Amino acid sequence: MLLDNLDRAESECASLREYESKYHDTDKRAAVLEAKLRGVRAMDVLYTVCVCVGGVIIGYGPAIGGAVKPELAGQYTSLCTWVGGALIVIACVARLILR
Repeated sequence: MLLDNLDRAESECASLREYESKYHDTDKRAAVLEAKLRGVRAMDVLYTVCVCVGGVIIGYGPAIGGAVKPELAGQYTSLCTWVGGALIVIACVARLILR
């Protein structure tokens, strides 16, 4: 009876070793995927911030230009358009390159 229990315990131990191996493989794969996901999230946050700030600069440019000096409104508006547009283009190019 004791030998039967010992054989049964050894067979269960062997089957549990397979699960342990599968667990470690899956754990490694999950860690790699989480690391990749962190990089994707950071890029998405950077993209969103750049596009939002660029849009705000483009949209707020005419108000800034008219409030500072009315005679230079066109230059401020143009500058804000270029800076905001550059931010948006840089964000889009960086997203395309890093994906």
